[in-house]
Amino acid sequence: MFIKIFYLMGSILLCNPLFSMESKNEFVDVAVKLKQKFHRDGSPAYLECRDSQTFPHRGLAVRSFHIKPKDGEFKDIIVGEIGTKYNIHKKQVEIGWIEVYEKYQRHGYGESAVRIVLGIYRSKMNQKLDFDHFFLTVGKGRDREAARELYKKVGFSIQQDLDEIGYLYLTLNR
Repeated sequence: MFIKIFYLMGSILLCNPLFSMESKNEFVDVAVKLKQKFHRDGSPAYLECRDSQTFPHRGLAVRSFHIKPKDGEFKDIIVGEIGTKYNIHKKQVEIGWIEVYEKYQRHGYGESAVRIVLGIYRSKMNQKLDFDHFFLTVGKGRDREAARELYKKVGFSIQQDLDEIGYLYLTLNR
């Protein structure tokens, strides 16, 4: 069993960042290589890119990352994953999912992953992209209470109650 979380925020150090531009559509991409690692000072985990897809004609890109502890008993083991989607035209980033496998929960890996992802999109190297809207959805059930608290801790707040489908729409406080 695992917990699914949707999340964002933090400052970051990028390792080997790579940018690309398609002049035809002027699509500036946060191009990320497979296996590229992203770290944050003081964080118990790092992210390693597991999948990267770009759709320049639509202004969209999808990224997913493995969550791996930096040291300790679980060092370099995949303990979960986080996925994002960004839209250049709307200047928005969505945290689509985060999973931290049950055995590895309560070690700060989920919060680390969210803060690192936010840092990627907010970094000075990505200023050209000028993302101004970060969001996610999270279930309203009691089983999602810890996830909602985590998002609140990172700076998200409820913007809309999607009662008809049992979710809350959260955005990041700037």
